[in-house]
Amino acid sequence: MPDDKKTILLYHKDRYTLEGRRATDRYMRKHLNCNWLVGTNWETFLKKLDNKPNLIGLNAEILEEPNFHESLATLRTLMRSKNLNVPIAIGILPTTTREKLDDLIHYGILGILPAARYYGEEEAARHWAKLLNHEPNWPQDLIDRAPRQQKNTKPIVVVFRHEDAEIYLNKYGACMAEFDDCEFQLHTVYSFKKLGNTLQLKPSLIVVDEDMIKRYGSFNEFMLMYETLVKYAEISYKPNLSICVTKNTTVEEIKEYQRSGILGICPMVKDFGLDESKKSLIEMSRGNPYWPKHIIDQLPGSKPFSKKLKDFHLTDRQRQVFELIANRGLSNKQIATVLRISESTVKIHVSAVMKTMCVRNRTQLALTAK
Repeated sequence: MPDDKKTILLYHKDRYTLEGRRATDRYMRKHLNCNWLVGTNWETFLKKLDNKPNLIGLNAEILEEPNFHESLATLRTLMRSKNLNVPIAIGILPTTTREKLDDLIHYGILGILPAARYYGEEEAARHWAKLLNHEPNWPQDLIDRAPRQQKNTKPIVVVFRHEDAEIYLNKYGACMAEFDDCEFQLHTVYSFKKLGNTLQLKPSLIVVDEDMIKRYGSFNEFMLMYETLVKYAEISYKPNLSICVTKNTTVEEIKEYQRSGILGICPMVKDFGLDESKKSLIEMSRGNPYWPKHIIDQLPGSKPFSKKLKDFHLTDRQRQVFELIANRGLSNKQIATVLRISESTVKIHVSAVMKTMCVRNRTQLALTAK
C-alpha cells in the first residue's frame, strides 16, 4: 500500500549529539502522524530531498551561521532543479532577535517554529501541524517576545579589495587603524563570497578597489557580477557603491562611474593621503554623493592638465624619450635609432615616463606637452 502520510524533512546539524532528540523525533511522528526525516549534515539533508517532502524545516541554529543566506539560496536552486515547490519553515530560539524575524518574512519563509527543547514538544507540534497544512505561521505573541538586537549606531563601510602584494597590505593595514575613531565601522573583504556574506550586515556603503574591477575584466562586467550577487543575497535593500581611485584613474573612467549611478569615489590613501580618504568615506557613509573636483582635476585627461612638464621628476634620458614622443610622435623603433639604444630599453623608459606622468597611452602623454 502506498504511504499516504505527509513527510517533513528537518535539517539539524549534529542533532543526535543533544540529549532527548530521538525521543522528540518519536513524539513528532506520533502526534503529527507523518514521516519525520532528519539530515544531520548539509550533504545528507540535500540527498533526502529525493523523498519529496511536504515541508522543510531548518533548525534555529542555522540563523547564526554566517553563510545562512547562501545556504538558503543553494537549497532553493536545488529544489528548482528537482521540480520541488516545498514550503520552508525555520526554527527559533528565545534568543532569536526581532530583527532576524523581520528579515525572514522577506525571504519567502512560510513561518517560524519554536524549538521543542525551549518551548516544549506539545507547543512545537502545534506549530508543525499548522505549517504541514501549508498555513503561514507568524505567531504575534512569539514575535512580540523576541528580544531587540542592540543596534550599532555607526554605519558600516565595507572595502572590497584583493589580498595580494604583502608589502602594500602591511601599509594599508597600518592605515586601517587610523579609521577607528571615525563615525563608521570599516570592514575589509577579499572575495565575492565574503562580500555576499557581509551584505547581511546591512552596510551603508561598499567601496571597491579598482584592482578588483580589473581582476574581473571591465567595469561593466564587474557591475554585472555585483548586481547578480546582490540579487541572490536576497536582501531587502541595496547598499551604495563607491570606487577607490588612484592617481592613474582617468577622467574618462570617472565619467563612466558617474553614468553607472554609483555614489562617488574614494581617493586612495597611498596616492592622496589619509585625510582625503577619511573625508570621502564620512560623506558617503552618510549617503552623500562625493565627486571632489580638486581630486578629479589631478587625474589624467583633466582639462587643463594640472601639472607642467617641469613638475615631473624625469631622468635626462626619460625627458629625451618624452620629447621625441610628444613633439615628434616617434615610435619606439625610431626613438631607439635616434638615441642609439635598444628598442627594449626604449620600452622601459616609455613605461617609466607614463607611470611618472600618470598617463596610460602615448596620446595622453603627448597632451601633457601642450
